[in-house]
Amino acid sequence: MRRGDAQNSYGELMQLAVSASSIVGGMVLPGLLGAYLDSRLGTNFCVLIGIGLGVVAGTVQLLALARRGAKSGNKPDDSNDDNEDSGRDSGT
Repeated sequence: MRRGDAQNSYGELMQLAVSASSIVGGMVLPGLLGAYLDSRLGTNFCVLIGIGLGVVAGTVQLLALARRGAKSGNKPDDSNDDNEDSGRDSGT
């Protein structure tokens, strides 16, 4: 593996780690905030609202990450197709 390839892989891994922690944080923090509010206010419904908002926020972030991954070039490499086609007879 070349050095540039290793750095590129490390960069992609770091982006994935940041995205994963962002999704987890977006799902967990509203529930924790709701639990805190319930303990301060003496209610029982804030945690449920927080969990619901966390699930929605996590789903939105996950879908955005999937769309970004689909747009960023996770497509098959077509550079080898040109080499295969050059040896074929064009049919004429």
